[in-house]
Amino acid sequence: MLKDFTLLVPVRDRHYNLKNVSTYYSDLDSNKLIVDSSTTPYDDIKFLEANGFDYVYLGPMTYVDKMNKVYKEIIETEIVLDCADDDIVIKNSIKESVEFLRDNPEYSACDGEILWLDSRSNSLFVKHPNKFFGPLK
Repeated sequence: MLKDFTLLVPVRDRHYNLKNVSTYYSDLDSNKLIVDSSTTPYDDIKFLEANGFDYVYLGPMTYVDKMNKVYKEIIETEIVLDCADDDIVIKNSIKESVEFLRDNPEYSACDGEILWLDSRSNSLFVKHPNKFFGPLK
């Protein structure tokens, strides 16, 4: 298990992504949390729980208010991957990033290449080539 790590999936009014994202990460052995600030709660929480996710419905609120509440009152782990409900992170890179952060406490975050698929033009773009941020001084 990835100890002291949480996969955080914030969602607002896009419940249609939750089955795909929870299925994809179902075998990730870690804390997994979906926080929802939609106008209504998700209607298939049992499916999320069966895939190892905890689900918290916060009611409508801004992204900033939601994330403040999540980090101050809900998250208890030292390392968090904040992953949008329509993003997919390669699971091996999650493990690599967690190990990097544990081995390099002077770093506060790390990042990998972000690939963006534009389905309208059938094009693939490398959006962000940086790997690591830091060290902080």
